Amino acid sequence: MIKLKNFIEKNNNFQNSTLIVNDKQAILMDVGHASKVILDYLEEHNIELRAIFIGYPSFDHILGIDDVLQKFPLVNVYINHEGLELLTAKEVDSVSGEIIKPIITEKINNLILVENNTIVKEIGLKIKIFITNKILKGSQFFEIPEIKIVTTGSTSSKILLNEGNILCNYMDLTNKFASIKEQFAGYNVIPWHNKIFKI
Repeated sequence: MIKLKNFIEKNNNFQNSTLIVNDKQAILMDVGHASKVILDYLEEHNIELRAIFIGYPSFDHILGIDDVLQKFPLVNVYINHEGLELLTAKEVDSVSGEIIKPIITEKINNLILVENNTIVKEIGLKIKIFITNKILKGSQFFEIPEIKIVTTGSTSSKILLNEGNILCNYMDLTNKFASIKEQFAGYNVIPWHNKIFKI
């Protein structure tokens, strides 16, 4: 039986990490601040994490990846070529511009670089990957037809940075959401930020 479990970080722009479990194996869509809670959940339910799909390699989507890689060093990590540049970036001091440290310090043993419209199979499910660099460099969405799930950066409200600047190209997100709404009627949508909703 397939189950979905959401981990939403209310203190971090409602960043969403979603665990999809099939029997005792799971995949994870993004791994933000909730990594320790996710790992506790996996251990408590004796679930093996098989793959991580990075929707967008910004800090709030990958901050917990080191924690996960320590516990599951052989997990598959799916990302596109543009996303890899951001995934391997260094944390930079916003005032001085100096490199503070790498965002990710753990070695990724099973990094899988994908192209647009790639279909992979994990935990008995086919996952179709769409690269959407027009919205944010390195971003990708995922469709899982067997369970009528699509992930998207599209949300029902603007996500703002503390300074009041728009975090993403909101017009492109709105257009993408309209396209997804038409293409995936009846699907559950897992947004990068906020709760799952149905269209």
